[in-house]
Amino acid sequence: MRRLYHHPEFSSQRLGRERAMGRLEATVNLKIADLDNKLDTPYFHKHPEEKQAILDQLKNLSGSVLSLQQLLFDLDNASLQTHLSFGGIDPGSNAYAILQKSFVNLWAAAVAEKGQPLISIVAVNQLTDPSQLPLTGFEHATNPPRDDHGNIIHSPTLSQMNASTMDHCAVNHNSLPNPSPFQWNWLRADQVRDISGVISINRGTYAKFLKDQLVPEIKRTCLKPTVYGWNTAGVSHFRVDFNPGDSPQTAEVTDSGDNIIKIEYSNSAFDDSQMADVCWVEYQVFIYL
Repeated sequence: MRRLYHHPEFSSQRLGRERAMGRLEATVNLKIADLDNKLDTPYFHKHPEEKQAILDQLKNLSGSVLSLQQLLFDLDNASLQTHLSFGGIDPGSNAYAILQKSFVNLWAAAVAEKGQPLISIVAVNQLTDPSQLPLTGFEHATNPPRDDHGNIIHSPTLSQMNASTMDHCAVNHNSLPNPSPFQWNWLRADQVRDISGVISINRGTYAKFLKDQLVPEIKRTCLKPTVYGWNTAGVSHFRVDFNPGDSPQTAEVTDSGDNIIKIEYSNSAFDDSQMADVCWVEYQVFIYL
């Protein structure tokens, strides 16, 4: 998956400029929808430069079987009818009453003419994903800015709004948890110019990935000993052979603590034949990560 487009007008700078004029506030869902590969939509008909820039990127991805997906605000649902408010405008004013009465119709007309504004577009590879951690499920959510104590900042500054993120949850064929807000900011305001985003992998998922890669290699060091003893002219002799390829008795992911993986192997052998003294050999491998 490769992101081709991110709408510049959803930046906090624009929101900040509009704050003095008033702003629309609504609680709506995000949705993913398929997008025509030729970008034959009302929105891109009105934005030919953006359209051409994306088509140029698609040419650079030639040779791959791709489809396009768009991330949108779900502004066609019933929530627009009942959950609208207009920040910066006196709720008791005539302007507020007119906006509440007329906005949905005005919005519908604008969408019909200019198209639904996009948040982002991604090119999705239709071939089998070779990754050991394939992205099989997604949830999209925006996280409100928070202070250093994890409290929501209800009137964020422009720099704090700039650090807001679109959060994605992806798992390896596991059931998705219910989306819930994070209690921290993924980016600080002073990191915005240097960092595009953050990837966070669950401890257990990452540990299992490492364990599955390590165990086949560690088998080569899991040596099974065999002891041979004999006596020649009153002198005891011993030989120990080690054969690789045994499996560790313990290979597990831990739920807590400093170590995330525990791999343990031990084996022993002895020869107590009457022709030689007793010989005991014990071989152990302990790996903690």
